[in-house]
Amino acid sequence: MIWAPWKFRLVYNFLGLQTRMNFGQVREAVLGRLARAEGRPVLAPPFGGPKGAEIRERLRKAGLPETGMESLRAGKNGPALERPSTVGWVYWGMTHHMVRGKLHATASDGREKAQKQTQEYHVLASIGAYETIIEHFNTRSFDRKDVSSLADRIAHGPVEQAGPPTPSFLDLQRRLAAGGIRVGFDGGKVGFTLAAPGGTILKLADPVPHPWLNGVMLTEVGAIPDLGTYRALAAANVQVERVLASHAPGSLTTRSRESLKRCVREFFDELVRAEDDVHLKAKTAFSGRSVIAPGGNLKADQIGIPDEIAWTLFSPLVTRELGDGPAVAGRTARAAAKLDEIMARSWVILDRAPAIMPTSLVAFHPVRIPEKVIRIHPLVCMAINGDFDGDQVAVFLPITEAGQREAGELLSVAGHIRRDPALIRWFRPTQDMVWGLADLSLKPGGMGKIAEAAGVEVGTPEGIVTKDSLLAAAQSVMAQKGVDAAIEAMDQLMRLGFAEAKKSGASLSPFVGSSLPRLAPPATDDPEEWLAHGDELMELIGSLKDYASADMGPQLLAVRSGARGNLRQLQRIMGPCVVKGFNEKLVPVKNGYRDGLTGREMIECVRGWRQGLFECIMGFDLMRAAYGVNKPEPPRGFNVFARAMRSASPGIVFARAAAAGETDLLTDPDSRLFVGMKPYR
Repeated sequence: MIWAPWKFRLVYNFLGLQTRMNFGQVREAVLGRLARAEGRPVLAPPFGGPKGAEIRERLRKAGLPETGMESLRAGKNGPALERPSTVGWVYWGMTHHMVRGKLHATASDGREKAQKQTQEYHVLASIGAYETIIEHFNTRSFDRKDVSSLADRIAHGPVEQAGPPTPSFLDLQRRLAAGGIRVGFDGGKVGFTLAAPGGTILKLADPVPHPWLNGVMLTEVGAIPDLGTYRALAAANVQVERVLASHAPGSLTTRSRESLKRCVREFFDELVRAEDDVHLKAKTAFSGRSVIAPGGNLKADQIGIPDEIAWTLFSPLVTRELGDGPAVAGRTARAAAKLDEIMARSWVILDRAPAIMPTSLVAFHPVRIPEKVIRIHPLVCMAINGDFDGDQVAVFLPITEAGQREAGELLSVAGHIRRDPALIRWFRPTQDMVWGLADLSLKPGGMGKIAEAAGVEVGTPEGIVTKDSLLAAAQSVMAQKGVDAAIEAMDQLMRLGFAEAKKSGASLSPFVGSSLPRLAPPATDDPEEWLAHGDELMELIGSLKDYASADMGPQLLAVRSGARGNLRQLQRIMGPCVVKGFNEKLVPVKNGYRDGLTGREMIECVRGWRQGLFECIMGFDLMRAAYGVNKPEPPRGFNVFARAMRSASPGIVFARAAAAGETDLLTDPDSRLFVGMKPYR
């Protein structure tokens, strides 16, 4: 735990310290404590701060514990915490994140505040949440012409799902028409034919080859001024007209004609893009967004949403049931009571982008809170790949009875687990909860308390409760008593684990690993010898089981229980490692973070850190693999839309279909959903 100097105090989670490698802040805290005691600044230049032995000696002379750790209480007059904690003063840099600037919500009158849906389609389709897909991408799409009246219609009575076609289909239809391809929808099938462009026409000053049809010359295109490539095409066309009219030299005429051909190709490339325009996309009404924060008092099927989002999303429903628009507009006590009543029986869908896991979208009963953050149950964090460092989520209100019913049946925590029992692993206790339960399992009577919370006996495969043994217990409860009982058991275990971790006082020692025997370092710079030396240190750490040790006990318990971290990370804090430097060669880093890297060692480490960060940000495939999720597969059918959806050049597919006069009978699920029809069961 680290305490800040001025208006407020900060408690730093020790589990993150060993995995994020920010050991310098721990030493800084102790030096701040020492400076306060000595009455003068402690100078610690980069790569030249005081070494551990010097700090210990100065702590002793200042009358402070030589370990740099002190005993704390839970509150001024509360009980003493069980373990000593690292305490001190640090300089904190605060990034300027203001939640009020990240809170957005709209019913159906603010497109700029609406939340976008794209990748969510694949997750919902894999789950079979077809009603939700139709709501998100059609019924509540801001691209529908009637969206502005949606809130008023809800206020006057139940609304049904909008029928086909979807706005995405209509937009594709408009774009293809500009390229001379007519797409006709008659309610059950889609026909493709070649036809003159509709609407405003741009006559080409000189015929050019059709980008999608070999042997066909193009003499006109439809005007789509909102596309940047169309504006460039129009300008190139004017240039050719001028050149031809002025009888300019042949070389200039040739360049102008080539420029026109290029602009036509680029215009057609933008008309239909493989990565975007043959897939559903929408900005969705009745949606909101904010930063997430933990909601420890919530039930597992609840989410806390800000008062402003609650009123924005639910006001039409409150007006319908209360029959008093002015009371709702004034947010009277009577209207607020009705709002809370409606929210308690309704579902909202939380969406954590990027939506690449089956649990990226989870439905909850909303609870109104007088804050600007969205509060989520801690057990949901792993399932949505979310944490509390500024992460944001979107929430959506299903407005149809079918959408509400599906949200509860398929997208709630219980619905996800009933559909796929293996998903329970993403809703089990993690991190601090696991650490606290592991710590409790070492105490007299601790296993009895854990069994009481779980409703079954919990195993101790490492002599302690572990993350995996907690999962096994949850699976046992689910097999015996059902999904709801398993969720309740995990909630009880979570609360018990948090309580134990909170009163433990567990911390990271500023001299972590000082009790370890010293290993003689290699006498050479051979990376293989240093790698073996690091492995020996790691195995030495791994052989220890003294969980009560103030030196390394909390860290060993975290690793062995599966709460967080691994032996390699502990080894890199305390001793050497080998990294791949800028020249792609293995380079020994002879110091651990505890003793401080040299400037050269820091530079050599940078490459690996940068590469890891890039893979974390860009590696959606790695994240999918971690969650056991395959990349979305394109449709396998051979109808027109199915072929286009898996093609790198969908425009060519549509053009050839139009030339042949094909009809798509909409038999595969993706094609039907794209048009706005539910798949065949």
